[in-house]
Amino acid sequence: MYLLDTNMLSETIKKTPNRNFSKKLKTIPSAAFFTATICVMELRYGAMKRGNPSGLWPRIEQHVLSKVRILDFS
Repeated sequence: MYLLDTNMLSETIKKTPNRNFSKKLKTIPSAAFFTATICVMELRYGAMKRGNPSGLWPRIEQHVLSKVRILDFS
């Protein structure tokens, strides 16, 4: 089980993500990835703050959140 925080999740959609991090992620089955609801809200806030949420948020949903299991706050 890997609990990915906001920094790790956002690293995956950078124009030039860290190579070592990307390489490591590819060796782990996607079923092992989890994140917390607070991280999802932080990503949402960051997308809104960037000024182009209509372009960035769908990309986050499709390329990041669809590949992790989101754990409830409780």
